[in-house]
Formats: sequence, C-alpha cells, structure tokens
Amino acid sequence: MCDNGPDWAKSNKTFFYMARLWKKLHLDYLCITSYAPKHSAMNPIEHAWAPVSHWLTGVILPAKLPGEDKPPHEQSRLTDEERERKGIRVLDRAVQLMCTYLHRKWDGFPCRPLQTERTTILLSR
Repeated sequence: MCDNGPDWAKSNKTFFYMARLWKKLHLDYLCITSYAPKHSAMNPIEHAWAPVSHWLTGVILPAKLPGEDKPPHEQSRLTDEERERKGIRVLDRAVQLMCTYLHRKWDGFPCRPLQTERTTILLSR
C-alpha cells in the first residue's frame, strides 16, 4: 500500500521497486493499493507513521562526517567520486543514528528498523 504522496503517485519508479521486491522475496503475488486523494485519514500507513514522526521530532541528523567542518557537497577540493563516497558515508551514519531512535514499541508490537541494501544508479548527465 502506498500513501499516494508526490514521491509515490503514478511513478514508474514505484512499480520498478515493487517488482524488484517481488522478485527478491520470491513472492507469488504482490498487490499494490492506495487510497483516493484526500482520504488519507483512512490510510493505515498514515497511522503507522504517526508514532515514528513523534519519535523523530527534534532529531537533527548530521550533514558532515566527524572531524570535518563542512558537508561533502560544500567541499570544493573533492573529486565527484570522493564527494559521492563521503555523501554515502554521511547517509549511512544518519541511518545508524535513526536506528537508535526507532527501537521502540508501537501498539504493543516491537518496532525494529531494517536497513536495506543500497544500490547506486548512475544517471548520464
């Protein structure tokens, strides 16, 4: 089920990633559903993310690596490859930090973050 927000609505990427999930998990059937626009009050995804939003209120994820003064995208002396590698390390640290906040319980059930495999898609410029 998707929330039909601008990052998911009518996107070929959504279909691509769901197909990849279907294949990776060796599923027989995968059903993708969403609610009509303006009906998010009934959407269980909206309800499920509410506690997560509450838990992360006020959390500031660092944009730079320890010991550095600037985030990678502001470091002019880096090559594009070095900038990308450092950016990935910053993202990995942010995900690890978020995991420390998300080991909670919701409605009596344990919530555990699951870090997924990261793939880099190179786009031609």
